Amino acid sequence: MRENITKIKYLLGLDKLYQVTDISFTNLSVEAMETSLSIAEVPPDEIFDIRTLSDFRIKLKNLGGKVIDFKDWKNQHVKIENMG
Repeated sequence: MRENITKIKYLLGLDKLYQVTDISFTNLSVEAMETSLSIAEVPPDEIFDIRTLSDFRIKLKNLGGKVIDFKDWKNQHVKIENMG
């Protein structure tokens, strides 16, 4: 795991706040772990909307340990919305 020297410390997405645990600009990838923090507890300049990182491969880990590939999640939900 590399040290995160960027301002991207937290991702806001899926109505949750995730702390970035690994980020690579070489591989355009981000991994993040769900937190129990509220948005008010984190400096605003460290929170990035997950949608602004659309060029990155994003893997999120929820508090239960389940890993979510954001691209796959997004694709599934777009299909569901288009069906309904």
